[in-house]
Parts: sequence; C-alpha cells; structure tokens
Amino acid sequence: MDDAEPSAERVAVWISMAEHFLDTDTQEEIPHTASVCIRSGLSIEDARAIWQHEVSPALYPNLWSVAGEWAGWDEAWLVERILKSRRRLRGTLGYLLYRFQVQEHHGVWQEIEHHMQRLLTTPMIKLDAATIPFDLPAPLEAALRRAYEQPPRAYHHFGHVLEVLGHFSRVPEWHDREAVALAVLFHDAVYEAGRSDNEARSAELAATLLTGTPFERSIARVQHLVRLTARHGSLAPSDVDHDEALFLDCDMAILGESPSSYDAYERAIAAEYAHIPAIAYRAGRARFLSKLLAKPCIYLSPFFTLEREATARANIARALATLA
Repeated sequence: MDDAEPSAERVAVWISMAEHFLDTDTQEEIPHTASVCIRSGLSIEDARAIWQHEVSPALYPNLWSVAGEWAGWDEAWLVERILKSRRRLRGTLGYLLYRFQVQEHHGVWQEIEHHMQRLLTTPMIKLDAATIPFDLPAPLEAALRRAYEQPPRAYHHFGHVLEVLGHFSRVPEWHDREAVALAVLFHDAVYEAGRSDNEARSAELAATLLTGTPFERSIARVQHLVRLTARHGSLAPSDVDHDEALFLDCDMAILGESPSSYDAYERAIAAEYAHIPAIAYRAGRARFLSKLLAKPCIYLSPFFTLEREATARANIARALATLA
C-alpha cells in the first residue's frame, strides 16, 4: 500500500478487523468482518494481507497487555496508528514475524477467511421470479434483510435464507408456493442463540410485516410453518403434510451437504453459541445430533430422504465423534 490517503472502504475494513484485537470475545463479529471485506471488493488474499501487514502490526501489542484495551478504538487514532505501523517486511520472514506477534490469535483470521470463502462461493440468489413466486416489495425485502442482521450471526443470517430458497426452488411441486416461500423468508428473522422463543417471535414479525400487503391472506399459514421449525428433530413424516415436510427438509438440507460444507456449518453454529461454556455447548449439541441420528429417517419427505439421508447420517456421525 502506498502513502496515499486511505479510502473509506479501506478504513471500514481496518475498523472492522480492529474489533478483533480488543480484550473481549468477538466471535459473533467474525461474519460481519467477512462481509465488510467482501463489500469492499477484497479478495481473500487482499484481506489476508491487510490483516497480517496493516492491522496486526498496529494492534498486536494489545494482545500481550495484561490490561488490554476493551472499550473500542478511536477511529482517527486507529488510522494514524496503522499508517505508521504497516509492515514493510513481506514474504516468509514477514509471515513468521506476524505469527510470533499474534500467536493463537491467528485462529480469528482463519475463521474470518472461512466465512469469506463461504460468502464468495455461495451462489448469489436474488429474490426474483426464479426463487420466489411473487414480487417482493422493496420495503418488505429491506425490512427482512435488516432483521437478519441483528444480532450478528455466523449461520442464521440472510445467506441461510437464500440457501434455503435455493432448495425451495428445486422442489418439483408445492401445494401453496406463496405461503411456503414467505415462511422461508421469515423463519429465522428473529434469532438469538439459546432462546426458546425465536420461532414464535419470527412468526409475530411475519404477521406484523405482512399485514396490509397482498400476502395478508397467507399470514396464518406462514406463522404455522415458521413455528414448526421449533420442532426440528421431533416430528415424524406422519405428523406433517406435504408442504410442511418439504419446507422443514429445505431448512435442514445442510445436514446432507458435502462433508466440508457440513463441517463449516458446525463451526458456524458453534460460533453462535460462543457465549456459553464450551462443555455445555458440546453436550447440548451432541444431544440434538444424537436425537436426529436415532430417528428412522432424518428427513420427512421422500424427495430429501432419497437425495440426502445417507450423507446426512455420515456427517452427523462424524460430528458426534468430534464432539465426544
């Protein structure tokens, strides 16, 4: 980087990365930092260079301090500090110096890079006729996207909605395509890891935002479908109708993805629960996965059972071995 005044995009990246050098747990901010890097037009290699050679040299001393800074960085100070501290030494020696300075904190960058990779390789599905059977008013779409941004999430963000819509679009037949598509859009709109009322609150948000729109007629069905997602792992095929089974299976399709995609999903879920003790998380996660594995069929519909059941069982068995 030259000595020119940094762009607003570069400063935004610096500010987001700098949050991870505070004396606090910033696991929940990792997806946000990945998104900032991508919105700034950075490749993973470019973002890695900024982390290693610009932000880390300026802020690594905070990792070594007994009483580190935790309240936040002053933006003007941060920019000046980074401009003065940028590492000129690159290559192998520069990398070794970086690893010595940040040590285990390099794992934070690896998680950011992982999330960037996930965002960059996820097909950019737009909310248009190819994915949903109606035109979504711009204000409604904006409100939905805002809902999925708070609080920051490692997995249950709007990217997850787009992935579920991708599966929705592959299902050959829906009895009520409009209601199911709306349920996909709203099913995780309210999400705080560990709370038991996320689904109920998401259903209420759906009613609030859909009232007075052309979709008002579907509110009751949308709310029912959204609330059903609270019962993942507890339902049998006989408990649900055609659309319910396929809708719930679309949401759980990640279980039957490739091993690398499934492992990324497990890491993202763990990141969302970083605020609870690791031993408690592992025990709870193992109970849920064991419950799934004990079922005669993980998926509720023939469509997803045929396509993903075997892979899902292998993925879950591997995850349980890791948790143990």
